[in-house]
Formats: sequence, C-alpha cells, structure tokens
Amino acid sequence: MKVGTDALLLGAMVSFSGAQEVLEIGAGTGVISLMLAQRDPNIRITAVEIDGLSAEDCQSNFLHSEWNERLTLIQGDFLTTNFEQTFDLIVSNPPFYSDSLQNIDHRKARSRHEAHLPFDKLIDKCAELLSPVGCLWVVIPITAHQRVIELCGERSLFLKTDCSVNGKPGNPVRSILSFSKKRTDSTKKTVFTIRDTAGNFSTEYKVLTAEFHDREL
Repeated sequence: MKVGTDALLLGAMVSFSGAQEVLEIGAGTGVISLMLAQRDPNIRITAVEIDGLSAEDCQSNFLHSEWNERLTLIQGDFLTTNFEQTFDLIVSNPPFYSDSLQNIDHRKARSRHEAHLPFDKLIDKCAELLSPVGCLWVVIPITAHQRVIELCGERSLFLKTDCSVNGKPGNPVRSILSFSKKRTDSTKKTVFTIRDTAGNFSTEYKVLTAEFHDREL
C-alpha cells in the first residue's frame, strides 16, 4: 500500500478528544482510516472514496486489517452521499491543486485537483455533518492556508490547530489545520519539519510516525 507523507502526518497528528464516530473524506487506499483505527480502539470510522479502483484497494486493506469491524467504506461522491448521522471527527487530505493544468489521467486528476472537490463545498458539507462537539482536520497546501481559514470562519468553524509543515527547514509546504464548532480562546500554532537540510527525515518526523513503520527510517 502506497503511503504518502501528507496522509502519515495527518493520521498521526489528529487529536480525538473523545470522538466515537469518525468520517474520512477521500480515503484513497485507506491509510488515514487505518492509522486512526490503530490509534484509538473506541472509534468507528466511515470512509468515502469516489474512485472505483482506489475503493477496491481500500476495502481490501480494511478487510485484511485487525480493525475491520470498526471500518466501513462507502464508494461514491462525498458531496452527493446522504449520511444518516453526524460525526465527532472529520478528516480529509483533499485534492488541492487549483491553478495547475489537470492531469490527462482522469483518476489522477480527480484525486489531485480541487475542481473535483472544491474547498467551499467540502467545508459546507463538513459543517453540516459535524456534531456540536465535532472537529474537522485537514491537510492542505500552504498557499490555501488563509483561504481555508476564512471559508471555515464564514461557516462558524473556529480554528483550533494551525501547524505549518516544512519540507525542509524554512520551506513551508503544507498546513495541517483543525476546526471546531466551539469558539476557542486561542489557537495552537506549531511548526513541523519533515526533513533536515541533508534531506534525511527529521527526528520529530521519526518520533511522530514511528508506530506506523515496520522499519527504521
């Protein structure tokens, strides 16, 4: 199973805060859902994936995991899927390219380009599906940082966590953000660096993701 750095970081950083019902949007092969299930034995996870082949891989990974009884996959478009419940935690590593040309491979374009899941529509539906004590976690490009904060603010989702992710020291590439329906007095702001100047994984990255690797990085 191919595991991306964005997925690993989000899956490892998410705070549960007593969540029971969890939703992952754009599950791909199921990496984040599997990580969350591994981290907390009390949560039940519903994962949504629009791409058929990715959904097949995701379902296989779920079925062959030791947490399969707590993992449910829905193959379909998140924006048109009807959910019968709200969620205490919603996580997403959404498609985020907005200005670049779309990939000629339709599957890759759908997984990478924001046109297939616009941030405003994603956040609209997340705001509807979050329970009153729920929390939304997303990983996005650093260029979308302020825009996503403003979109969430317009929907009364308040910024709780703001982590700037550096590819290397001084080179911010991603933001990991969390939002809550509860107004917060302060935002937890941090900086996380994936690799050192030599290109090796940083100590903080190794420590954060250690339980999800079967070998030393």
